[in-house]
Amino acid sequence: QGSVDAINAAVAAVAAALIHHNGLAAEFDSLCRGAREVTEMSDALRKAWRNAQKMREFFLLGDLRRDIADAADQPPQPPSLNREESLYAGASEETISAASADIVRRARFLLSLPPMSRVLPESQTSWRMLRKAVLAKQGSPLS
Repeated sequence: QGSVDAINAAVAAVAAALIHHNGLAAEFDSLCRGAREVTEMSDALRKAWRNAQKMREFFLLGDLRRDIADAADQPPQPPSLNREESLYAGASEETISAASADIVRRARFLLSLPPMSRVLPESQTSWRMLRKAVLAKQGSPLS
């Protein structure tokens, strides 16, 4: 979709991680190969792809820049829906490439893990119990 290769790489890496962890890799592969049994994207695959495209907003929206500037000068303001100039507007190609490389590195880490769609219900229960114990230890009302 975009014309900046570094951003396209970040979006593709995020898409791969989302597809992998939603158990959609086989469908994606069949769709790419043009297999007869898959003629169009499922809603789940379409949703994963759309969500990966949101990664572009990380490079396009300037809310973070405003928040950083405001933090030093004024008390915090309530969030607004106004979009500003990009955090990366006017940034060097090296800056955008470094940010993209970091996103790709993190997505590759996620790809190294087994898909979350395969996690056993017992594991999910164990994680919930661990979370509850940690929150209780911290005195959190969420426990």
